[in-house]
Amino acid sequence: MASRPHAVRRTVDRRNNGLLRVPFIRRCAVAFDDGTSVSTFTVNINVLGAYVARDQMPQLNQTVTITLATPGKDIPLVLRGIVTWLNPRQQHPVHSLPPGFGVKFDTLPPEDRRCIEGVIDDYTRRNPQGSNSLVLSQGGHSRLIKAGVCDPPRNPPALTAAAPR
Repeated sequence: MASRPHAVRRTVDRRNNGLLRVPFIRRCAVAFDDGTSVSTFTVNINVLGAYVARDQMPQLNQTVTITLATPGKDIPLVLRGIVTWLNPRQQHPVHSLPPGFGVKFDTLPPEDRRCIEGVIDDYTRRNPQGSNSLVLSQGGHSRLIKAGVCDPPRNPPALTAAAPR
């Protein structure tokens, strides 16, 4: 197949410039610059940022620190960034995402960037067609778990509710 090397190169280019966002459902801790913190879930990630599920919206431009475990790494990632997008609960959800917010990461240390690139590489290897969308229904969870992309949430309905504890 002559087109395969081109497709692989295109995927690597998209990964390196941050255009490739992959599902990454993980429990995480989010600390806000006002001193509050919550336990919630990340929904997707790339080298530029992440989407965090949460019913209660932070302020745009608020500084946050996300702490989460990643596959094959003993020490959790601690990712600092700024809230750049709000997606409150609405009648017609955007991109089938639960309510939450997007975070643009500050400059990532090289080892953290490599770790996120590893997550993206693993996803694209397991899903050659690649998808930048995620349906967060119970069926969506089953598909992702079978693909080995994420650990199953302990309480899948909490993902859609994602209320602070």
